[in-house]
Parts: sequence; structure tokens; C-alpha cells
Amino acid sequence: MVANNRRIVFDRRGCHIFDEHGNLLIEAQRQGRLYIARTVQKYSTKGREPNETSSCMKPSVDRWHQRMMHVSKKRILQMDCQRGKSTRQPFRRHLADEEASIASRPLDLVHCDLMGPMDTPSLGKARDVLAIIDDATRYVRVYFLRNKGSVLGVFKTWRIEAEKQSERSLKKVRTDNGLEFCSKAWEMFCLAAGIIHERAMAYTPQQNGVAERMNRTLLDLVRSTMTGCTLPRATWVELICTAAYIRNRVTNRHNEVKTPYELWFNRKPSLRHLRT
Repeated sequence: MVANNRRIVFDRRGCHIFDEHGNLLIEAQRQGRLYIARTVQKYSTKGREPNETSSCMKPSVDRWHQRMMHVSKKRILQMDCQRGKSTRQPFRRHLADEEASIASRPLDLVHCDLMGPMDTPSLGKARDVLAIIDDATRYVRVYFLRNKGSVLGVFKTWRIEAEKQSERSLKKVRTDNGLEFCSKAWEMFCLAAGIIHERAMAYTPQQNGVAERMNRTLLDLVRSTMTGCTLPRATWVELICTAAYIRNRVTNRHNEVKTPYELWFNRKPSLRHLRT
């Protein structure tokens, strides 16, 4: 704020922030060790350049496009339309068999796929990515592994968390024929837990199309973001995490009205904290 010619005054009443012209921007009252903003004073910007970081400015679609890792502007406009309580109904379209949902409730079916090894190890020395997607909601979780041998342990951890969040039991998991999913330990785990394990036929990744498509989507978001910045390649873990975070909070072809986050947690997500 000081770099932007803002003046901050602390006194017994609280905190006051003024612009370079002496206009009061923010007034906050002290409560314990925190200062709680009570008012944000709007002021004239005549003769000055508008500041997009001001709480009085509404970010443009292009700005949201950057904040959300270049996700389709159509999705951003849809979200804005929904916030305005539009009565627009989802349109029906043909989906390929591998993209169509066959589950009606969370954890009836999940899709798993492993990406990697990546050319560049992450800052934490990870090289592989395990993506787990719930079929009914399309909610995705990503986990980063140093070696493929830890897939089963990570999946067990995810299952405990997912079942507690949804208050449901996992029924079926679909994977490709990767060795990490065909091990005796994996099969014994599924048998003991009463989980049906479906494997795609050899050389037919389309049968695990939900996971394959999600991986491509996440990597496309990462590539688009890295093209416009100077982040080191080793930050791919942080970028994939962000891509999954955003993907869970925008609509998709599977559901044009509700986001995966809302379908999974039964509450609307907030994107106000996203910045570029």
C-alpha cells in the first residue's frame, strides 16, 4: 500500500487508510489483535487511472480468465449468469460414451489414472500424479508421488477422507491396466473392502475416458499458464494443484449448472480470493 502512495494511520480508534489525495478508503476497528474493516469509502477516480485491485472495481472477464488459468471464457460467463439468478436451463448434447456419467450419486463410481513420470521433478521431488475423479460429480483430487509404488497407500488415504466427506461408501473404481492397478495388493484391498474394480481393455484408453480427459484438461491449463509467465518448470505440482482447484469450481459439459465442488459439498464455492 505504501508503494501505491497509500497512507495508513493507527490510533486508539482503530486503523484508517487514505489515498494520496487524502480520501478515506478503509476504516477498521480493532478487535483483540485484529482490525476489522467496517466501511470501504467509495471515491471519485476522475483524473486517475482505475485500479483493478480496488474493492470498488469489478474485475473484467479477461482478468478472471487470467486468474482461472485461462479456463474457457464461456464457463466464466456462465458462472456470472448463474450468480445473477438466470433461469437458463442446461442444454442437452451428445456425449461420447467415455464421457457420459453412469453414476447418479457420489462414490458410486470413481476413475483413477496415473500421469508420469514427468521430465522435471517437482520441488518436493515428485514425478507422478494420481488423479481420482468421482463420476457423478466430476470432483477431482490430485496427489503427487515420488514413485508409483505408493499409489495404493495414497488411494486408501483418499478413500477414508472421501467417505467421511460424503457419508457414503465407495462402490466401484475404474482404472487402466497400469501395473500399479493390477498388483495383487490392489486386488486384495478391493476384495477386502467390497469394492468392484473395473479395468479398461488393453489399448483402449477410451474406456477410462473420464480420467484421461481430466488429465488432458489439467495439463492444458498448466501449459496455458506457463506460457504467459516465467515460473520454473519444477513448479508443475503447484500449477496442477491450482488447475484442479479451479476445475472443481467451474461448470463443465457433464453439468452446465452446478460445479463439481457444489455437487460434492452441497454448497456453492467462492472465487473472490483468486488473484493474478
